[in-house]
Amino acid sequence: LITSRTRLRQLLQARALGTVDEVLFLDSTRQILRDAAAGSEAFRKIWITELSGRVLTSTEPNLGGPLAGDEDVEAGKALPHLGIPRRLGDEHVAYLAAPIQDNEMRFVGVLMAELDAAQLVELLTDPSGLSESGEVVVGTKVGDSVRFLMPRADSDLSGSGSLPLDRVPALAKALAGQQGTEVTLHNEREVLAAYQPVHYQPSEERQFGLVAKIDLDEAYAPVTRLRRLLLIVEGILVVVGVGVAVAVTRR
Repeated sequence: LITSRTRLRQLLQARALGTVDEVLFLDSTRQILRDAAAGSEAFRKIWITELSGRVLTSTEPNLGGPLAGDEDVEAGKALPHLGIPRRLGDEHVAYLAAPIQDNEMRFVGVLMAELDAAQLVELLTDPSGLSESGEVVVGTKVGDSVRFLMPRADSDLSGSGSLPLDRVPALAKALAGQQGTEVTLHNEREVLAAYQPVHYQPSEERQFGLVAKIDLDEAYAPVTRLRRLLLIVEGILVVVGVGVAVAVTRR
């Protein structure tokens, strides 16, 4: 919606043509961006860059966000793009990028917005109901590996943030568009896993998959405890039965 604002596009076009005063351009565009940020709790800060990545205008004097060469910035030059959540200090953020075109469909800038991604990360990684070893992971394919979105700090994935595709077969199936539940290996550990594709960026070719997993030993722990209880009860019954049989034969 921001990229379609007529006044913003006119100012960017005028700046590209050199027909607008720089102070007027900065004051006017900054107010437009600040109004847009104030209208949504999700927007933390907004800025616009040239194709080269140089910042033209922004809501903040000091940005600290991704600039030229960043994958989100580059993706936003062609299509609207929602980046993978990142950890920024103690917070989670994601970057929204989109190309801005003038009335004649000529490129005049890239809109960048920093979003508060805390709720998104919580939604995608909530392990509620999965017991102690349970974990929800979301990943995307990068070459022959899987890059994970925000693994838990105590997860076995927290170090590298990625694993070879063949070490996460359930996630590989989810990335191929499949959905199901099965006993499988995840990073060389036997787990019970449910998997499905996630439409995180439906306008792009990059696929995302989600896996909810729990260690197999823990998943089957109630069954194992019941089996042990039955064996104990069976042993007691055998002992009692033998005792009764011996008592009967002595009479």
